[in-house]
Amino acid sequence: MKRRYSLVLIGLALSAFFPAYMGYQPEHAWVGYLFTIAFALASYIPWIKHNKAGRVALGLVALWGIIIETIGITTCIPYGCFSYSEQLGPKILGGAPRLLLLTYPPLVLGIYQYIKRYNFSGPLLRISGGVGLMLVDLILDPIALEMGLRSYPGGGFWFGVPLSNFLGWIVSGTIATLLIDNTLHKTYNPNGNYRRGLWLNITFFVGYMIWKLIINH
Repeated sequence: MKRRYSLVLIGLALSAFFPAYMGYQPEHAWVGYLFTIAFALASYIPWIKHNKAGRVALGLVALWGIIIETIGITTCIPYGCFSYSEQLGPKILGGAPRLLLLTYPPLVLGIYQYIKRYNFSGPLLRISGGVGLMLVDLILDPIALEMGLRSYPGGGFWFGVPLSNFLGWIVSGTIATLLIDNTLHKTYNPNGNYRRGLWLNITFFVGYMIWKLIINH
């Protein structure tokens, strides 16, 4: 299974060549949507299978992601001012793209599984979840900016991303971790691999950036 998963990651990194080379093509947007669904299901299926309260926790995190992103877009709190491009498809109430229902939870589930390994609990677990998600965003957000998925009108110190964005991720990630932890009520089952969606996202984004650097060299 591990070998098969490794081959999937390698294939995914190689496939990132096409969007890096061709750029955004509206007529091929459906391919990106299929990838997004596949990344999400890689985490969602084992999560729901192994955790009794998994569906509720998953729904709360997905809803929270939409709410906090919509607040961020309309008020610039807590991430600073930013916006999403039309590449991500239809938006809810003109704010956050619907795709966030699929892209945000896999990151949260993956980080949650990592921090649970250390037997953290209470505030330490929740803050660790927020910091972990911020570290993931250090990788993903500059690449999303390069791909034209997001924009920050004021720019920022980290490859165009402002400090406020990362502080916002700590806040939103801490609350997302709290939602999962409180919903499971100590019934968390560590036997499933909930990290797959996280690593599929990271692999694709990093693969895209590597190909982009090679193409532009």
